[in-house]
Amino acid sequence: MIRENIDEEERFGHSVGAYERERFARIERNRALMEKLGVAPLSQRLETFMPARPSSSKPAGHLKRPRKVDSVASQLETGAEPVTATPRRRSLRVRGIAPEGTEQGATGSTLMNASAEEDQKPTGPILEDQRFAELTLPDYGADLDPSDEDTGVGDIDDSSLRLRRVRAFRRAWDDLSSTSAAISTRDSSMDAERFKSWTLDEKTGFLKLVPARIYSGVMFPRTDAWTIAVGDKAGHVGIAITSFDLRDTLPVHVLSMRVHRDTTAGLAVLSHGPCARRLLSVSYDGSARVLDLEKEMVETVLADNQERILKTVVPSSLNEDVFWTTASHRSLGGFIMRHDLRQDQKSFDVFRIADCRVYSIDLQYGRTSSTAVGHEGLLAVTTAREGVLVFDPRRMEGGAIRRAAPKPLYTLPHTRAVTGANWSPSGTRLLTTCYDDLLRVWRHDGNDFPLEHRFVHNNHTGRWVTPFDAQWDPTTDHKLFACGSMNHNPEHGVDLFNTEVTRRTVWQRLTGEPMTAIAAVLAWHPAGVALAGCTASGRVYLWGESNGLEEERLL
Repeated sequence: MIRENIDEEERFGHSVGAYERERFARIERNRALMEKLGVAPLSQRLETFMPARPSSSKPAGHLKRPRKVDSVASQLETGAEPVTATPRRRSLRVRGIAPEGTEQGATGSTLMNASAEEDQKPTGPILEDQRFAELTLPDYGADLDPSDEDTGVGDIDDSSLRLRRVRAFRRAWDDLSSTSAAISTRDSSMDAERFKSWTLDEKTGFLKLVPARIYSGVMFPRTDAWTIAVGDKAGHVGIAITSFDLRDTLPVHVLSMRVHRDTTAGLAVLSHGPCARRLLSVSYDGSARVLDLEKEMVETVLADNQERILKTVVPSSLNEDVFWTTASHRSLGGFIMRHDLRQDQKSFDVFRIADCRVYSIDLQYGRTSSTAVGHEGLLAVTTAREGVLVFDPRRMEGGAIRRAAPKPLYTLPHTRAVTGANWSPSGTRLLTTCYDDLLRVWRHDGNDFPLEHRFVHNNHTGRWVTPFDAQWDPTTDHKLFACGSMNHNPEHGVDLFNTEVTRRTVWQRLTGEPMTAIAAVLAWHPAGVALAGCTASGRVYLWGESNGLEEERLL
């Protein structure tokens, strides 16, 4: 064998390296050791005692699988009755069957049956108008008084429960203004310490509004009560109204309705005054609907049948009947839509602006600033790969999708997807939230758009938390803003940032004992006296200035 190794060296010459020569030596040593132990003769003797088993033989206990019936015709040939079996892998929940020992109408199975019925209906936007009583969840929301008026003593069916909830909420909406004092709207722009007095009350500041994860939220501009509306992943819209006075014993009234077939991604209050009663919602199902709290009606104002999902919405600051919304298609890219409520629900302007998905949209000027300058200002749209695109709405002609796409005036670069962009109340700053863990403040001076501030912040919300969208404080212009927080050490909270301090980190935190989840979606009161934080469990945390707070502390 050693001679064979030498022959290999002579044959290959320099091609056999030191490693190969060492390997040949190890092989020779192992073979010599096995010959010394007599392994080869022992292996031959074992083969004579154990003959090879035929490949066709089966192990003991093997049962032949019964022949599968291919078709109904073969069953008829054998005389057996055809049987249509339900697939075993479909669960009871998917088939709409209640578990054993549970009644079909028991609590918890209503939503299951409703989802099963929705699967049987055709997909697409809801085109018909409906009343609140038809959409309200009968077994959801605040508990009702059994002696509620307008209801008979044994009348407890679903329709009567829906009607009772709508009437109770309507009475609270109308009566709370006459029983509560007005919220103080003092100028707090220079009061940086006002957040230290904001509390999270367990009775009025911890609300359950919708069943699923909240995607959108907005606060009404009422000055007599705290009123908040939220939309969730299942298409629900929940509205809560509560007194801001801690001495008030009025209960919290909640109205939860199934308004859309898919995620309610955007909400906006149409009226700018304190008596606003109309709420606009957009959804992934391609529809936009208006909830009129005075008429108790839900009206479809926009219906898109091109498989585009609507993300966010912003009303026009000059015309209350016009609104803008973003839309995304899985293969056609991102769009923005402009619609007038006085037109038909299928008559709207569509503008293709990006080859990727688009998210939020915001107008530069509010109602007061727009009236002063005579126009709405610029339109900021966030995208998945192209940063933030800033357009001039006055240059966007109707039906531009049939021609060239509108070109942005500015493109603000970001390294990752941008989930939110919001103008400051004066329209001179733009706040953006990005997945690269940065909160940016851009300054617009009319000609240029430079980057002014950068704040490091963890924006990786993951799969089960709604993406963050930082919001300006309405009373401080471009000084303070709030953002949801992934930090829960030592407790969950909302991060507040100050652009006038040198340190670019969290300035203050809003938290409270009842807070046990991440408040991803934020909504300021237009007067800056309250902040709502919405979670993935359908709950809302509410901080704010309360009348009677000092009296409660002294008791």
